[in-house]
Amino acid sequence: MIALWELPQALLLGLLAADLEPLMRCSDGRWRSVERFFPPEGLSHTNVKRLEAEQLIERSSGLAILTDQGKTLLRNSRWSAEFPKVPAPSNEPHLSLQ
Repeated sequence: MIALWELPQALLLGLLAADLEPLMRCSDGRWRSVERFFPPEGLSHTNVKRLEAEQLIERSSGLAILTDQGKTLLRNSRWSAEFPKVPAPSNEPHLSLQ
């Protein structure tokens, strides 16, 4: 399964849009969420096919929904890397407290 941080921006937007509500193919040929029309610029058919190839969405008759694998990817992925903890100097306040 692909990692969340490996997705290009367009695919990540598509995945988030499918998490909001089903995607539909609009009259201009681009894919957007059914009621909110997110993302505004829409997703290309190629991007939707790639999400389907990764088994993150399912398509049928002009609609696409998030799969269980897509939901798992969004819910369980770490959005940031683990950074090492850096102790503050003993007599100075830590930068996060200033």
